[in-house]
Amino acid sequence: GDIILATKGIFIEPGEVLIDAGITIIGGYDNPSWAPDHIPSVNYTVFQVQTPYEWNGTSGNASATESRVFNIDATGKTVNISNVTIKGGDISGLAYPSSIGGAVLVSAGTLNLDYVNIMGSKALNGGGIYISDATCNITNSTISETVSTQRGGGIYVGHNGSITNLSNSTISNNTCTDFGGGGIYVDGGTINRLANSTISNNTSDNYGGGILLWAEFTNSSINIVNSTISGNTAVDNGD
Repeated sequence: GDIILATKGIFIEPGEVLIDAGITIIGGYDNPSWAPDHIPSVNYTVFQVQTPYEWNGTSGNASATESRVFNIDATGKTVNISNVTIKGGDISGLAYPSSIGGAVLVSAGTLNLDYVNIMGSKALNGGGIYISDATCNITNSTISETVSTQRGGGIYVGHNGSITNLSNSTISNNTCTDFGGGGIYVDGGTINRLANSTISNNTSDNYGGGILLWAEFTNSSINIVNSTISGNTAVDNGD
């Protein structure tokens, strides 16, 4: 697929970016040298909606743009995104399925995220990222300060969705204001490997402050290795 090299800076998207083909997006380049710097905090690239939600732990921007940033619908293809920050808006009040995946929706294909920060977005389900009928790998990344009004404040893994590898990453300070899964919610999907990662300081107003594995009608699974789950809060059933 094509390769897009993005310079450091803020790129404002007028609406969601639909990706339906194999592509690689690498941020953090320092134009004009095009020598990559793989430390996002130094030469970082931000993809965001016009006005991100910007959740601060108690409130967010009431005038946030009603749009996510990326919609990955790439059947049989692989999309690679690295060295960027992604900030979505508030899509929680839109009609389904426009209301899921506050920053990123993955509905077909494989998405690989490496050195990616997802933050400051709000959705009905999957405040940061929603994965269903697709595969995702998340490494060296952070999902923080995202909100769902129903399930999965940070990550939602749904029907036939899977995260093959979630490693060396942090899921923190995300919030679910209704059913559960402040950090991660899994229902009918799988996380094959969650390793060397931290799930902390997430909040749910009902079940599972850190992680909620829900399997009422379909099988769900998660395999956790050498990771820290701490400081999460919920009305029922804690971490």
